Amino acid sequence: MPIPSWLPDTISCNGQWPDILGRLWAVFQRDFIEGSPHFKGLQVWWDRSRHEDDKDEGFWHITHRYDYQIGQRIFDQKRSQKITWCASVIKTCPNPDVIEFRYLESSGIPRTYLWVQEAQYAVVLEPQRRALGRIAMLITAYHVGSLGRDSLERKYDQRIR
Repeated sequence: MPIPSWLPDTISCNGQWPDILGRLWAVFQRDFIEGSPHFKGLQVWWDRSRHEDDKDEGFWHITHRYDYQIGQRIFDQKRSQKITWCASVIKTCPNPDVIEFRYLESSGIPRTYLWVQEAQYAVVLEPQRRALGRIAMLITAYHVGSLGRDSLERKYDQRIR
């Protein structure tokens, strides 16, 4: 099936690292910091603790993946190219192109998965209560490869009903 037409164009990750980082950060600023997305009436937050290059930790979670062999996050080109999709997926729900389900993580915390199967992309949100009310915390967003698809299918089969 084709990628849904409502998804914006992906972003180029070609060039030198400072240029790539600048393009990615500009999208994150536009879509999250300035855009202030909502998911089903809940404001979407992200981890705002500062990381390297003075960027929000939440930014690194949607552009980098954790490498367990070296014990740190590393640049993920496919994830980063699709950064333009993250806020769009969140804001368009409910949407027939998005498989939305809740799954109880091993930590005991329920999370909401927004899976655009045709685009091989998923966004993970966690409902939380804060002093100012309920929010949807952006946990991560990523390109779904074959192993990721198997994991998402398993989680979908075990979803909270």
